[in-house]
Amino acid sequence: TKGTDSKEEWIELYNPTNSIVDISGYIITDNHGTWTVPNETVMQAVSYLTIARNATGFYELYGCSPDIDGLTLSLSNKKDMLSLKNSAGAETDFVAWGSYTENWDISAKEDKTIKRKNPNQDTDSPDDWLSNQAPEPANC
Repeated sequence: TKGTDSKEEWIELYNPTNSIVDISGYIITDNHGTWTVPNETVMQAVSYLTIARNATGFYELYGCSPDIDGLTLSLSNKKDMLSLKNSAGAETDFVAWGSYTENWDISAKEDKTIKRKNPNQDTDSPDDWLSNQAPEPANC
């Protein structure tokens, strides 16, 4: 973020399928904690879902509201990761930055973000991601 992490951090999930997906109970983890997606959370087909730590801070930055707020993960700027697991515990997506794990050397400087190159392609590798991108929440 360019300001206060506890007010401005956010992540986006993408549903590339042609079906609505209920992600209630999915688990998002980082290097330091776990957050559970609230009940009755669905993702529309071929759409993004924005999850912010603080709705007011997000709105002040982008002029729109996130789909969900209350994310309790505190994303480290160096050596961290995000893992998305479905309600059965199977990992459905993963990204790491700041050399959290070998060969994952992507990163983002202050006021920049990491962004998937092609939201419809997932090879489970750092080659799927772009470093130091301008933050552009899809729903704003």
